[in-house]
Amino acid sequence: MNDFRKFTVDVVEEKREMVLAFLSLLNCDMIEETSEGFSLSFELDDTFEASKREFLNVVDRFELSFEEETVKAQNWNEVWESSFQPIFVNDYAQIRASFHEQKKDYKHDLLIDPQMSFGTGHHATTYMMVDAMSSMDFDGKDVMDYGCGTGILAILAAKEGAKSILAFDIEANAYENSLSNAKINGVAHISIFQGVLDQVEAQSTFDYILANINRNVILESLSTLRQHLRKGGNLLISGILEKDVELVVAKAKEAGLKPLKMNTSEGWVCYLFTSN
Repeated sequence: MNDFRKFTVDVVEEKREMVLAFLSLLNCDMIEETSEGFSLSFELDDTFEASKREFLNVVDRFELSFEEETVKAQNWNEVWESSFQPIFVNDYAQIRASFHEQKKDYKHDLLIDPQMSFGTGHHATTYMMVDAMSSMDFDGKDVMDYGCGTGILAILAAKEGAKSILAFDIEANAYENSLSNAKINGVAHISIFQGVLDQVEAQSTFDYILANINRNVILESLSTLRQHLRKGGNLLISGILEKDVELVVAKAKEAGLKPLKMNTSEGWVCYLFTSN
């Protein structure tokens, strides 16, 4: 296992959500929130120099100060376990790791056991996606989870009775983690692959498409996502900031999507669209 280079970035409170949105796009192995901002860890492999340049572009864009240090190889699962907190969505779902105590009185108990750290992630966006899904009818429906990450949304759709679920992510670790999490949650009918949206068969259509990603990917994908939605199908997205809502809604309308409902939390937005 290689050593890591750790960057500790100072970010004022009012800029944190925006900066996190950009940092989350980087090819880093771990993002942690600190009292002063964020820390990012990059493995010292042949991709490090390119990743560092991208990191410095973000730093320059927001005029941030940072410190840099080398960290010896360590068990990132142990690091993750020390920082991950479960998510509780009303009385509908609890999202926890196996080392968390299971609480009662939740409709769904969803387990996530990453094989490596995926960073802090956006707990607010996950919460809103799951909350929105609690009022949807997935029974017998066909679902796509675009950028599945840990696979948690696909797993929830399966537990809600979806007939078929296609889940995929460009990252190998996300693909492997989704396979593992689907297994430990006892849902065998999720089709998972590592890849991109263009690899989905053009004729494949879905009743629901779930996409908890980021603004740039969503904007680039709206037209293609619309093509994969059946008439009257729903697209549920998150990972965008409140300041970007008007842009995303305008692009969605251009793609033939009708905005239905928006929810916000901690500066993040979850939006439901339907196909015209």
